[in-house]
Amino acid sequence: MYFSFGFPARFVSTFLSTDRDSKDKDKEKASNNQLAVPRLSVCADAQKVDRAKLAQTEFNIIEFDPDTFRVLLDYLHTGTCPLTCVSIPGLLCAAEHYDLPELLQACFHHCKQFLRIEVVCPMLISLENYCWRYTSASELVNMILSFVENKAHALFKCPEYLNLSESMVQMIMNRELQTPEIRKFEAMLMWAKNKVAKMKNHPNKDTQFEFECIMERLTRDLNLCRISPSELLAVVLPSKALKNERIMETLMMQVNLGTYRMQELDEYRQRLRSQESAEATVQVHRGG
Repeated sequence: MYFSFGFPARFVSTFLSTDRDSKDKDKEKASNNQLAVPRLSVCADAQKVDRAKLAQTEFNIIEFDPDTFRVLLDYLHTGTCPLTCVSIPGLLCAAEHYDLPELLQACFHHCKQFLRIEVVCPMLISLENYCWRYTSASELVNMILSFVENKAHALFKCPEYLNLSESMVQMIMNRELQTPEIRKFEAMLMWAKNKVAKMKNHPNKDTQFEFECIMERLTRDLNLCRISPSELLAVVLPSKALKNERIMETLMMQVNLGTYRMQELDEYRQRLRSQESAEATVQVHRGG
């Protein structure tokens, strides 16, 4: 047995037991205090620590562009920031990302008051990058699309309209636009021609085939019966954007509905024969 300092065996046993109890209580208090106070996790294996990241002083914010993040920092530092319709898409999503409800509300309020047709396309182009991640972006897109329903004719004249993506053009065309169907077709045709023109740098692509595929997708929900036979013959047919069979079916449907007379259908048939004859002649000359 080991007893130090000449203490009796019974006394030492009692002393050690008491000391052990007090140490256990101290450990419990310490563990309780550790649970109450949040602490940073420390990697047990020092070899796994990336010292380059610990010394890093610059960080890439991949979610937002530099201008948006700069405005956001100004808002966080001062409580105020400038708002413009063009800058709002990124700032709105940043407000949702960092949970800033007052800034989020201010962005929506600004758009409701100052939205103009000239800034619609740049805003939609910016919002397309955020729609799949942020609910507020989708809400703003719906707000803008509602805004353009009675301003579609002006929208189609904006130069930035040609820079919209195909999916965004489809979203616009699927709205209840207060514009004739022939104007919608002309806007689709203009966008598709611009899209194909950019493909000329790729000689391996069949631009005519790409053009037909684009127009087939865009005009899928276009109501051709609302386009008069004269416009079908003067605008749609020469564009070669739609198959002749589809135009013919539309004209026959219009005749059956009593919307137009048989005369337009006969005129179309004659023009179709002359067009097919001209195309066949061109192919023969090319073959020769």
